[in-house]
Amino acid sequence: MNQELCKCDGGLVILNFQSNESICPICNLPKRLTSERTKNMLKFGNELNQKRTKKERKK
Repeated sequence: MNQELCKCDGGLVILNFQSNESICPICNLPKRLTSERTKNMLKFGNELNQKRTKKERKK
């Protein structure tokens, strides 16, 4: 799951991959992301997931 800071109160914004929207749990306002930024966030999230699974396999 990718997260970014919201301008409202520095709360973490949770990205919903299906709708390409990020929602801040504090102010509850959906923020549309540009497609390029969403792609970068998805790519970064996928890389993190791959790193996690590799570490888990070593255990």
